Amino acid sequence: MKRLATLAILSMLSLFVLAILSTGGLSWMKLPFLSFGDDTQLSGTAFDQKTLDQVSKITGLTFPDGTQGLEYAYFGSGIDDSMVAKIRIPDWKKEEFMFNLPFAPDDGTVPFHIMGAGQPWWKLETLTDRSTASNSLPHAQHLSVIIGHQGDEVIVYVSWHCT
Repeated sequence: MKRLATLAILSMLSLFVLAILSTGGLSWMKLPFLSFGDDTQLSGTAFDQKTLDQVSKITGLTFPDGTQGLEYAYFGSGIDDSMVAKIRIPDWKKEEFMFNLPFAPDDGTVPFHIMGAGQPWWKLETLTDRSTASNSLPHAQHLSVIIGHQGDEVIVYVSWHCT
């Protein structure tokens, strides 16, 4: 009798698993332990000082007075959060910004993290006089910075992700 009950339970469990697999897995279930954030994209004046302060807080970067956010994307809906930003700093503050980086600029041979490659505004090839810096941060975070001139403006591209 016990064996028959065990077989019945296993049979029902098999049917349940088969039903889940045939309907696309567990995508229909809300799993509270896998709650994700939201994706945010800001452009122009929507990338305000509050958002720039958030970029500083996340990355540890110190932006000089007169810095202006141009483009911003935060990807929080996946398992690993990431953020990319395009920022303009005053030309006369470029050296100050480079000096205050939390790690030394490299020789440009370190591959730049390409989280922003899907963004239409992520155009590293338009920068001249480029300097790059890339570093692993505590808690499985990675930060990459590239700075250069786009015309007569100093542009900083920032890429951050946490795994």
